[in-house]
Amino acid sequence: MKLKKTILILIVIGIAGAALWLARNEITTLMLDQFRDHRPEPKISSIKEHFHADQVTKIGPFSTDLVRTSPYMYGYLLKKGAESSVIVLDQYWGRTGNSDYYITILPGQKITLDDREAIVALVKHAPASMNLQASDIVGKNLVEVHQDSSVTKLPAYKLKAYSSGNLQWLTKNLQQVLTYKEGLEALRDY
Repeated sequence: MKLKKTILILIVIGIAGAALWLARNEITTLMLDQFRDHRPEPKISSIKEHFHADQVTKIGPFSTDLVRTSPYMYGYLLKKGAESSVIVLDQYWGRTGNSDYYITILPGQKITLDDREAIVALVKHAPASMNLQASDIVGKNLVEVHQDSSVTKLPAYKLKAYSSGNLQWLTKNLQQVLTYKEGLEALRDY
C-alpha cells in the first residue's frame, strides 16, 4: 500500500513539475515575443515637432552602418511644404538623448561624371560575394549623416532591387543603407 501511495505521489509531482516547466516556457516565449514584436519606435508627433514637418509617414524598418546606434532603425517620409526627405532614426530616438544621431536621405539626383568614376571604383572594390556591376546602380541620393552637431554629406548609390525584396544604397566606402519590403514599395522611385 505504501509503495502504491509513493508511486502515486511521484506521478502527481512529475505531472505538476512538467506542467510548471511548460508554463514557464510558455511565459518565457510570450515575454520574448513581446520584445521581438513590439520594439519601441520614435513617435510621429515627436518627429513632426523636432523636424518642423507638415506631414510624417512611417515607411518601415531600416538598417545602416553610417551611424552607430542600436541595430533597429525606422524610416519616415517627411514633407515640409513641397520638399520631402526620408529620415532614418534609431528605435530609441527621442527617448535616450540620442536625438542627434540619424540620417537623412534626400530625393534622387542626377548621376554626374564624377559619380560614374566613383561607381567604377565602387564596383572594383566591392567584395566578390556582392557580384556588383555598374549596371546594378540605378540612381543616386544624397545622404546626410547627423552625429551630434556635425553633418556629413555623402552620395549614396541606389542598387536595383532584384528578387530579394530589399532596397539598398551604397556609399563609395561600401557603407550601406538598407530597407526591406515596406521601404522598397515606398521608395522605389525616390
